Amino acid sequence: RVSGGVRVRGWTIDPDTASPIKVHIYGNTGAPTPATNPGKEATANVARPDVARHYPDYGERHGFDTIFPISSKTQTVCVYGINNAPNTHNPQIGCKRV
Repeated sequence: RVSGGVRVRGWTIDPDTASPIKVHIYGNTGAPTPATNPGKEATANVARPDVARHYPDYGERHGFDTIFPISSKTQTVCVYGINNAPNTHNPQIGCKRV
């Protein structure tokens, strides 16, 4: 937790593109339910040289680091990588109870 919410950071790559992709962050139960839990969108475009060393064909711009505003109550926060191709699975990167 940080002032204003929780700091969410990590990295993601879509194997279909070397370009940065979007990530979606959800609180409450961590489930992506836009009507009741709209979440936050961020772009995984922060330099991550460590990722580039392991995945050199994709470059280093695949990190994300953002503040997700949530209340002080304990809840689950989940992050999803948004697939570049439409109508495909958006994998869950991870969840944590905060």
